[in-house]
Amino acid sequence: MSLFLIKEIAMEEKIEKTKSNWNILLVILMAVFVMVIDTTAMNVSIENIVKDLNTNVSTVKGVMSIYTLVMASCMLLGAKLSDIIGKKNAFIYGLLIYCVGTLTAASSVNVMMLAIGWSVIEGIAAAIMMPAVLSILISNYEGRDRAKAMSIYATVAAVALAVGPIIGGAVTTYLSWRVIFVGEVIVAVIALVFSGVIPKDLIVKENRPKIDFVGFLFSASGLFLIILGLLTAQNYGWFYAKQPLKIGGVSLSLFGLSASFLMIILGIVFLFILLMWLRKRIEKEKAVLFHPQIFNNRIFSPAILVYLFGQMAFSGIMFCMPVFMQNALGYNAFNTGISLMPLSIALLISSLFVTRLIYRFSPKIILIAGLISLLTGITLMRMQFWGKFSDISGSSFIPAFLFIGFGVGIAFSVAYNLALSNVNIEWKNEGSGLLTTFQNLGASVSVAILGTVLFSSVFGYIAQGILDSNILKTTDLTKNEIRELLIQNVETFKEVVEPKIASIATKAMSMSMDLVGIVLTVIISIGLLLAVFVLPNVKLND
Repeated sequence: MSLFLIKEIAMEEKIEKTKSNWNILLVILMAVFVMVIDTTAMNVSIENIVKDLNTNVSTVKGVMSIYTLVMASCMLLGAKLSDIIGKKNAFIYGLLIYCVGTLTAASSVNVMMLAIGWSVIEGIAAAIMMPAVLSILISNYEGRDRAKAMSIYATVAAVALAVGPIIGGAVTTYLSWRVIFVGEVIVAVIALVFSGVIPKDLIVKENRPKIDFVGFLFSASGLFLIILGLLTAQNYGWFYAKQPLKIGGVSLSLFGLSASFLMIILGIVFLFILLMWLRKRIEKEKAVLFHPQIFNNRIFSPAILVYLFGQMAFSGIMFCMPVFMQNALGYNAFNTGISLMPLSIALLISSLFVTRLIYRFSPKIILIAGLISLLTGITLMRMQFWGKFSDISGSSFIPAFLFIGFGVGIAFSVAYNLALSNVNIEWKNEGSGLLTTFQNLGASVSVAILGTVLFSSVFGYIAQGILDSNILKTTDLTKNEIRELLIQNVETFKEVVEPKIASIATKAMSMSMDLVGIVLTVIISIGLLLAVFVLPNVKLND
């Protein structure tokens, strides 16, 4: 056989292997897109679900919150399962369970059935799949290919978050919210059919780790209580109780403290006990849920913290801007999604060039540039609320969304690569689980804080406007009394009072969004300071 023929065969094998590798990414992206778009698409379908299942808005939002709680609580256990049964099996089993949950949700006849399918079954499935997805990417790609794969993964997840309202709004308007779930099943089944391209894991039975059930109990309880506390803080208060906690018809005063505050504190205590438990288990050389030493990694810890604050900022924007557009500008779900398209386009573009830059220049410098772009976008977004409300439209935010999209696409991609490329190979599943846990925690914290800031300030500004104008002749009431009346009778206020005080309400919304922008600025500034002063200046290996 000639030397030329040998080289030609070797080249063909290399090309075929490359195609196979990128097929792995394609399968992964289908599953990720389905999981991320699930919540964002359904966010705009709440009213339709309420009518169809004869329930109310707060109940449906509660169902969505339970999904986050279940997923975050089980994420570290899901990461450990990848070590026990293998990454590929965890991915496939998780996807199968996800299909069961999605079909259950699609065929729901009442809200309880929806909660079981959507919140519980899908939440468990996502907790199994997400760490496996990241571990598969780390294991099957190296050097520049890994950076490219991780960047595309982060971008597709962010784009799915952005286009969810468009897809959800269009499908719900012209078909049914159930079709969204059915569409997810179809994509998931396609991913299952082609999951054979993912290589099997070599697992030695003698070395197979065991599950640390006590550690899981501490971690699940801690994360569950922290996120539940964050999600309920708007109702119960952040420190002092706005209302008592009721269990079985019995009101608990809790010494005047907020039930949400106590849940968060108790959750932190559980996580502290978890760390002590893990260290004790390690000393005895027993199986642990994860190794706390992973946080000693001088790159992983700051990178994951920067990602946390970036996730908080991005989730906050994707929560508050649709609320503003639909409630203040009167946009429907579809038009809101269209207005967010520049952000999605910028995300896609940034993913195409960031992997080339990450090896030519310092990843730290590129990450800082991404965060500065995000900060610039937030500032441009705030500037829209400084002028006349009549001048604001969806197109007004195009420059802001472009900067935000570029910033998120760059920052997320670099943070992913820095965090997971520098983790001990034996702990890669644990690193993936921790990263996805921080992702859920960041989104929950952001929505809780910014939701409280937005809605509390809106009603506060409206109450002050009513007092200043005396339009309703309520001089005998204080600002706080008017504010509480507005909160308790918000639906009546929208239907009856709003036409009379539209200018007050719209001005209040603009002032509240500017306040939200200030909070977002603080959040991303903390991430920027961590990137500048804490994150080491290292290079990624080819």
